[in-house]
Amino acid sequence: MCSAVIPMDYDSPACRSVLHRIGSARPFVYGLTNYVAATLSANVLLAAGAAPAIGAAPGWASGFGAMRGRCGSTRRD
Repeated sequence: MCSAVIPMDYDSPACRSVLHRIGSARPFVYGLTNYVAATLSANVLLAAGAAPAIGAAPGWASGFGAMRGRCGSTRRD
């Protein structure tokens, strides 16, 4: 979890480094957002290399742990 917001733009070396790490790790990310921003949020996460699941209720993410190992992977090993 991020402890601080660091302003940067896309062309900064720090931003490129973060995007590279996300693309390499291909993390599963649960995005807690509203339905208006859901599509944009999912598309930004996909473009960065993450595997998003977007929802509008805090409790929804608790069920994902039970599915671990039963779903396909997004990794390209």
